[in-house]
Amino acid sequence: MIDVLMLTAQDLSNIALRFSQCLKMLDLDVRAFKGGSHMSYGNELELAEMVRVSKMPYVYKSRVLLPLAKQARVLHFTSGTFVDTGVDVKQKIVVMQYGGRPFVGRPQGRIIENRFLNKFVNYTIVHHPYLLNTGSINPCLIKPPIDTDLLLPDYVRRNTNKIIIGHFPSDKEDKTPIKGTNVIRKVLEVLKRTDVKKRFEYVIETNRLPWNQHLERLKKCDIVIECYTPKVMQDKFGEWSTATLESASLGKITVTNSFNENIYVQTYGPSEICIANNPNQMEKVLYKLIMLSNEELQNKKVKTREWVVRCHSMEATAKLLWEKVYKHIFPERRPKLIYGKDNEQ
Repeated sequence: MIDVLMLTAQDLSNIALRFSQCLKMLDLDVRAFKGGSHMSYGNELELAEMVRVSKMPYVYKSRVLLPLAKQARVLHFTSGTFVDTGVDVKQKIVVMQYGGRPFVGRPQGRIIENRFLNKFVNYTIVHHPYLLNTGSINPCLIKPPIDTDLLLPDYVRRNTNKIIIGHFPSDKEDKTPIKGTNVIRKVLEVLKRTDVKKRFEYVIETNRLPWNQHLERLKKCDIVIECYTPKVMQDKFGEWSTATLESASLGKITVTNSFNENIYVQTYGPSEICIANNPNQMEKVLYKLIMLSNEELQNKKVKTREWVVRCHSMEATAKLLWEKVYKHIFPERRPKLIYGKDNEQ
């Protein structure tokens, strides 16, 4: 028998890989596959042939996984994608996990998705707080984990005379400015005309780089502006993504929007992100950060890194997965990470 078979068509930002590793930290036997490659990561999920059947809901088919699906106690799907393996899913425990696509910006699409998914899903994991109230089965908020042993802090100042502010969106500013780059650029230009203009410099790069190269440009910054996304299409959004946790894990002060920070706090407690939910607020937040002394800047960087380790590291996320979902599926298990060695069966 297999405890968990985790499947996704696309492992966006390598999220499914890290979640599968978290489940393994709970002493579960986990197999995980994806249908296609996405970006250049050093370590990725194993590939399995998958064919798209439907765009809404996101349904893929893969008969090569049928033998493993038969053995699995739990089918765990990520990125809002259901993979039809040929097994009767109603005879399995099903966990559905989603964050951005296919739900963001598509309120009517979420209704259609849930009509399909709620027929067989037992537990739902969402990455954004506002998705807790969209009609899914047993929803809980669990942000994607960060490998804080891989993304180590870099507190070195590249310019001791000026604070370096960076913004590196994954979208194209001239085509689909989902990250709010045009607004961010205007705010930074306004600050360049104020009394703090000599205290900072900024860099905005819209070219998508391989992940390791992207991390290197993050390391050169003191402050990273992740996004300003009050809407996606006509749907209210205002949430932050894995990119926030990546820059924060590197010890970078991170500015982003968060329309539902109160819901986040209920699960994780206060965060160390700097919230800017409108251009005026972003200008004020950045001005205050630019005016920090070297010591204050360093302290904020350290606190930001500590927050990621405390709340969003692999170990922290594994514990939350157990508490919110998997202890209800495997009540007979006592993983060492949770109960310690003295409680082994």
